[in-house]
Amino acid sequence: MKIPRVGVDAKAVYDTDTKETVVLKGSKVSDRISDAPTFRGRNTIEKSRSGCCKNNILQKDLVFKSPSTAGNIVTGRSTDGLQAWHTEDGKRLKAFLSKQDSI
Repeated sequence: MKIPRVGVDAKAVYDTDTKETVVLKGSKVSDRISDAPTFRGRNTIEKSRSGCCKNNILQKDLVFKSPSTAGNIVTGRSTDGLQAWHTEDGKRLKAFLSKQDSI
C-alpha cells in the first residue's frame, strides 16, 4: 500500500488459509491518526503501534485478523482493506480473492 500524500509505504502478506494479514517490518505508516468523532479505531492503532514503531517505521511484523484492521494501522484512519491493499501486480485484494474463490 502506497499513499505518498500521507507518507504511507507499507507491505503486507495475506494468508488465504488463515485470512490473516501480516504488515511487514520496515513498512512506513502514517504519522497521523484520525481524530474524527465517528472513527473508533484510534486506541487500537495507538496500542498496535506502541513499542514497535520508530519514526513511523515498523520494527517488527504485525499480524491482524483482517486486511481492514491492518489498513487502519498503516493509514491511521478507517480503511477498506479489501480495496486499499494491492497485489504486486496491482490488483486489489478484493479482486484477487474473488478470483481465488472461483478456482
